[in-house]
Amino acid sequence: MTFTKPAVLVLSVVLIAAAGPVRDVPLSATYRDGVGDGVRSDGLTSFTGSTAHYVNGPDDNALVVLTNGHYRFSTRLDERKPLRRRLCFDFGTQAAPFASPYCADVLIGMHGDGLVGEMQAGDVLDRRVKHSWTYNGYEYRLGFGVDWDQNNTDDTLPAAITCVEPIDNATAPCTVWEMSSAGVASLARVKILSKGKFGAPELVGYYDMPFQVRFWR
Repeated sequence: MTFTKPAVLVLSVVLIAAAGPVRDVPLSATYRDGVGDGVRSDGLTSFTGSTAHYVNGPDDNALVVLTNGHYRFSTRLDERKPLRRRLCFDFGTQAAPFASPYCADVLIGMHGDGLVGEMQAGDVLDRRVKHSWTYNGYEYRLGFGVDWDQNNTDDTLPAAITCVEPIDNATAPCTVWEMSSAGVASLARVKILSKGKFGAPELVGYYDMPFQVRFWR
């Protein structure tokens, strides 16, 4: 049995332009990289000279709010260019198929109820988050609050996204968000077949993979 490659899961954001068409909004992001964190940056800062770990565009990262209101983060913007940046996973002493830290070309997708663009300071929403990368003929999927076995039941708790700024205007749209999880993530894999199709999902295991990332306009 095969499954058609799913669309990227995304984070819904509503943006209203003051005038003219809505355009992609570039973002920057920084990971906490604390002791024991399972999802981490690659330890580099942006090639732009910013202190952010990732910046849309110059680092060849896709880190934007798209014109359709969705959020997208990929460590590679242009597949024709050599990979310059990665995202890393540290499984610590947990038995895993990768030596830690394992760094890869990663695509992050998110979805959930509620409009992130309408969040105000202090608001919190749950988000299903999936980190995907390819290795040795498989696509690996590390998920928080996702349904890895496609039985219509989420297998772990979701991550939480919080609006943290602007703190001086309680009614203004959010400009800075923090997404985090202190819980368990599922790691599954699917065989990469031809013509954009995948084999049946296989569970690799459940792992403690805490993280926190801040991203801003």
